[in-house]
Amino acid sequence: MTQRPLPHANPDYSQFNEYFMELAWLLIAKAELFGLHASIGDHAGCEYDIRGLIAIVRSAAGSMKDLKDLKAQKEIANEFT
Repeated sequence: MTQRPLPHANPDYSQFNEYFMELAWLLIAKAELFGLHASIGDHAGCEYDIRGLIAIVRSAAGSMKDLKDLKAQKEIANEFT
């Protein structure tokens, strides 16, 4: 199955889009492991999974900030052209 770009997706930001999709899959996988560890009472595993989830979310938040900054810079550059 071929993925089609979203109509509102800007190809200039495709690397961000791909990275966010990868992070989304990592979140899903880590959340499933967290559920598994919780179901068997593995509290050490739960703690490890929570730390992983937090790291993934922090990475996504930092990348989102970078994307917003990049968009703002491009808007400012377009005002002067």
